[in-house]
Amino acid sequence: MRTAADESEILNLAVEPERRRQGIASALLAAALVAARAAGAKSVYLEVRESNAVAIAFYRSSGFEPTGRRARYYQDPPEAAVVMSQALF
Repeated sequence: MRTAADESEILNLAVEPERRRQGIASALLAAALVAARAAGAKSVYLEVRESNAVAIAFYRSSGFEPTGRRARYYQDPPEAAVVMSQALF
């Protein structure tokens, strides 16, 4: 994660496949949001592969909303990213 001014961006959040569905991603995301608030962020952004429906559903259930799309954001294979954000209070 990085923070600039009053915005934070989650750059990467990953859990090994054999460790998924154990609450690890939720704990990592919660820690990132705490760190973002502590750094003075008022909002948090992230990008996720457009085809990654599981991740999009996870972020939506965690309070993120789609706010945009970046064409050709990813490579190998080429794919657009969904930009998601959450306001921090």
